[in-house]
Amino acid sequence: MKIVDISLDNCYLHLYHGFLEIKFADREAKRTPVDDLDCLIVSGNAITYSHSLIQRLCQENIPLIICGKNYLPCGMLLNLQGNYEQMGRLHEQIAMSKPLHKRLWQKIIKLKITNQQKVLEFYGMQGNDFGMLIKRVKSGDPENVEGIAARKYWQRLFGKNFRRNFEQPGTNALLNFGYAILRSTLCRYVVATGLNPALGVHHHNKLNPWCLADDLIEPYRPFIDQKVMQLVLDGNNAVTTITKRELAGSFEIKYDLENCSSPMHLCIKNTVISLWNSIKEKENLLEYPDFDPERI
Repeated sequence: MKIVDISLDNCYLHLYHGFLEIKFADREAKRTPVDDLDCLIVSGNAITYSHSLIQRLCQENIPLIICGKNYLPCGMLLNLQGNYEQMGRLHEQIAMSKPLHKRLWQKIIKLKITNQQKVLEFYGMQGNDFGMLIKRVKSGDPENVEGIAARKYWQRLFGKNFRRNFEQPGTNALLNFGYAILRSTLCRYVVATGLNPALGVHHHNKLNPWCLADDLIEPYRPFIDQKVMQLVLDGNNAVTTITKRELAGSFEIKYDLENCSSPMHLCIKNTVISLWNSIKEKENLLEYPDFDPERI
């Protein structure tokens, strides 16, 4: 998975004979084949773009993520016509029943808490009570067991004083960066599958155009959490070239899915397709890879 991160200032990004060319005022230009790109992340200042580059990114369904402070995404550009059956699938999404919405969300939250438990136990932390929390998750999670698990999880994993705060540096910034890549990968496959990303399974914020990706992302977050935890334990508690490379590389780690091993980004693709199959067949066919912390 090829991810290009632009964190330097005063760059010009344009299309050059099929390459993304990054021009600097004081150094040699860099080039990457557009066909090799899976995601372009921009967090630098005074960046300019050519229209032909943006057009090509849209045509190839390559996400362009604009990050604000602390690597928190503030915008994303994606293709509007990712699939030839887009209109038909939109109607299928709209027609999805409420009971199916709730059953899908129940499965998503159960898997998220299961994966959180695996992370905690991998590092020798208390996770036995998460088994009881998993059993408490009912259709639609009306008791908000997800929130109960989250409060326990963050304090055990990163310490009692840790709070998930998007604006804070260090660990929070690392999580922001990893989640940004994860979210963009989901958004890309959602669009490519012909689903409308604004129509979520559970999230329904009218200001959020990516509700569906924010639903599907939940069981994958612990994959990033563990990688961030490992970086912190190794003394890398800041967003640097090294930590960004490590986080991006975690998407190539293979996990078991359907009796074979696939890189995480292909597992994400399969999850999105399984959601479409659930909508089409009107039953819960959602699939996620088997998270194995040993592989990080």
